[in-house]
Amino acid sequence: MTDPKPACPAGGCESSGCGPTRRDFLGAATATMAAALTGCDTLSREEFLQRNFKELSSDEVRSVIARLEKEYQAKYGKEVKVADTPPIPGVIFGYALDLSRCIGCRRCVHACVKENNQSRDPEVQWIRVLEMDKEEG
Repeated sequence: MTDPKPACPAGGCESSGCGPTRRDFLGAATATMAAALTGCDTLSREEFLQRNFKELSSDEVRSVIARLEKEYQAKYGKEVKVADTPPIPGVIFGYALDLSRCIGCRRCVHACVKENNQSRDPEVQWIRVLEMDKEEG
């Protein structure tokens, strides 16, 4: 059995070391975190696995796609078709940009950085917007 905690002396707990124990602190911290997390949304299994697409079976992929199509149709009021087109064999990464619509504003670069959670400090950007003479490029 453990000894009861000593009462705090008149000079205060700081000087005598009779403050909260490590166990008390961890218990209070755990209770505080649990209380803070009770208001958070919980992810469904489908939403969790959607983020880990490679782990899904073909039935689960169809279920996720059907759910997304229904969700986006309700959100935008239009028929939406979601596809899971696999990459071309041997291709590691691909990106297409309609340069006929480019006005040099670099919004595509900022959207790419945001979508792919790229570094903001230092700025790492894989899209370069270059203006070239027609004869040279």
